[in-house]
Amino acid sequence: MRREPEEVVGSPDFAEHPKDVVRVSQGAGRAGEDRASEWPAIRLRLSPGINEGDPVTCTRYFIRMGNPPQPVTSSLAWEPLAITGGTDIELPHEGPHADKGIVDRFSAIGHEVNQVEERLDIRTPTAEEAKLLDIPANRPVVQITQTFRVADRFGAEEDLAVETADILFPADRYELRYVMEIQ
Repeated sequence: MRREPEEVVGSPDFAEHPKDVVRVSQGAGRAGEDRASEWPAIRLRLSPGINEGDPVTCTRYFIRMGNPPQPVTSSLAWEPLAITGGTDIELPHEGPHADKGIVDRFSAIGHEVNQVEERLDIRTPTAEEAKLLDIPANRPVVQITQTFRVADRFGAEEDLAVETADILFPADRYELRYVMEIQ
């Protein structure tokens, strides 16, 4: 399934305004349109049976805010159809569990997501990324590489990766704040 790109101006408060999340494309790789490329496959192959070239559901989000509107973030998320295919959550924004979030959606098919890993990289954008985010080529961006898992133990390599995403935004438009529990 392939959708034409759409663009909506809106708020970044997704819980309060889910309609403002822009899904530029959402497709299932059954027809060979979306396949796990090398980098997503590396992150997803922690899931049993997920390899490069396997079908995935791929969703791109693009958010603009302000007046006049300016791009604030772009992200691309992949979910392996080996896990979601043929279930009520195959397409993240359709069906009875649409827009419910990773934890609730995967719980609906018997997978209790209990771990997220995020790796932050501050870097110079590619020419394509600078154009997409409407920023100068020398302005730093933050890329968050995020993977949600069903984990038996913290950081175990055999844990089931259910979704991975690349989230990108201009470094000068956000402040990052983390609060972490120490045990």
